[in-house]
Amino acid sequence: MLLNGIKLSICIAILISLFMLSCSSTKGGNTGNDEEAAAKLLMNHSGLSTFESVTGTPSPSRYITISLTSGSMMGRENETKLVYDQAMKKWTGSYQSENRSGRAGNDDAVTNKDNLTPKSGWLPLVKMLVENNIHTIRDSKSIEYKQLVADGVYYTLDIRIGDKQRKYGFSNPSIYAKHYTDIQDFVDFTNVVNLLETEFKTEN
Repeated sequence: MLLNGIKLSICIAILISLFMLSCSSTKGGNTGNDEEAAAKLLMNHSGLSTFESVTGTPSPSRYITISLTSGSMMGRENETKLVYDQAMKKWTGSYQSENRSGRAGNDDAVTNKDNLTPKSGWLPLVKMLVENNIHTIRDSKSIEYKQLVADGVYYTLDIRIGDKQRKYGFSNPSIYAKHYTDIQDFVDFTNVVNLLETEFKTEN
């Protein structure tokens, strides 16, 4: 009777170990699946029809690139970049900050951060970007509005998905989003900027 109890305990322990190993494996697999799912959200979106065609075969290692750059009158330029490797089914993020004009005090150092991941995860981030119409935001030059600010920060968002590309920019979008509440493009662009800056925020 005692022997049977020991055998039963061993069997239960083995089953629990196998279950835990399976859960761990599944969790690890979901990370890759989420990254691929995030890429497909961008690749299969109907808004891709508004993009311009790019000549040349897209590189699998840079099949999707999303680059947000910002610059100010003080000469500081920042870039947050997201890159999707289609062959590896993997995303990578990077951040660079550089003083280009020498006007930003004595801080001439270049800051580079590689292999970054968003705080919320790749799939949640891409879902939020899509919800804020990253495919279809209009460039500020195609919007009728009165200029309120002469300087400040200018943002450029460059997106390439396969052989399709869009590039558009806004000056001080958060200010115009508060003033022109009826123009959704200002709100969407402000949200995209805030998302990318928050998800990949690094210490300079």
